Amino acid sequence: MRFLSLLILMSVISFNGVLPAKGQTYGLPDRGQPGDEMIQEYLSRVTERIHEQFLQNVDSVEDWKRLRPKLKEDYFYMLGL
Repeated sequence: MRFLSLLILMSVISFNGVLPAKGQTYGLPDRGQPGDEMIQEYLSRVTERIHEQFLQNVDSVEDWKRLRPKLKEDYFYMLGL
């Protein structure tokens, strides 16, 4: 068992440097394009509205326990799980 763990560890270490990182390069946020300001204002309004309504009906631990499974399900759905 220890040999297998050591073999897996060595494989991970050796492949870690071989494979280049694949992903989008980090750059500046999109600003100054047509519609950017309008989109950002819209997203700000929607975020504020969601924030104001979140946990609006939760006044006790019992309310939270009742609501938590639905929020968890919604969260996993948004993540695509």
